[in-house]
Amino acid sequence: MRDHVENYVGDGGHAAFFSGNTSFWQVRFSAGTEVLTSYKMALHDDPYYDEVSAPNLSTMWCDPLVGRTEAQMTGVSFSRGGYAHMPNSPRGSGGYEVHRPDHWALAGTGLGQGDQLGAAQIVVGYECDGCAIDDGGSHPMASGEDGAPPHLEIIGTAPARLWETEQLPETLRDDYVGELNWVAQRLGGEDSAPQRARFSDGHAVLASFARGAGEVFTTGCTDWAYGLSQNAEKDNDIDRVTRNVLQRFRVEST
Repeated sequence: MRDHVENYVGDGGHAAFFSGNTSFWQVRFSAGTEVLTSYKMALHDDPYYDEVSAPNLSTMWCDPLVGRTEAQMTGVSFSRGGYAHMPNSPRGSGGYEVHRPDHWALAGTGLGQGDQLGAAQIVVGYECDGCAIDDGGSHPMASGEDGAPPHLEIIGTAPARLWETEQLPETLRDDYVGELNWVAQRLGGEDSAPQRARFSDGHAVLASFARGAGEVFTTGCTDWAYGLSQNAEKDNDIDRVTRNVLQRFRVEST
């Protein structure tokens, strides 16, 4: 399924991801597709846990044993994002801080550098995807160290954070491991304070990038749809950005 998406875009197609925590876990279907296998954090129990079969493990796409981070497809990853507007996570403004006001996706919004996109509707909430960021320039850039395309155009960002085990909501089962602990262990090599600190301050990243002859757009958060207006005659900025993406991708795909 992922091969089809990536090949489609590479051949000149367009993919828009209006969500977050997108394609975080690799899963397997049985030959007849009747059974879906998903070990997630119990990867040592997976019969594919060996050097030859490791790329087919049912665990994070970004796990070093799989070696095919979802950021190569979407531009972003939950491992570099986390939660926002949730308990034990950044409240932020509920919107993205704009870094590229001249980006085509923001056409017609009138937003400037440092303005907030979607704060009134709190579109940055729940699960967020981001990337490793180099913010030493005039605007944030993807560092590429996490497998995200280095030419990723970061339009806007908002703070997010992965949960540690001790921060998990009480509704989660007792044996659930916090994603921050898991990411530190798998990507950093150990679940230690220094490694957790490497991944603790994540972002929701609104971005686009070229892939082969095609193009990808992502909102990097699950709650984008909450910002869409119920009144077609009173467009807001979220409506405008969504329309810009759909019109650009539809026209260029025909």
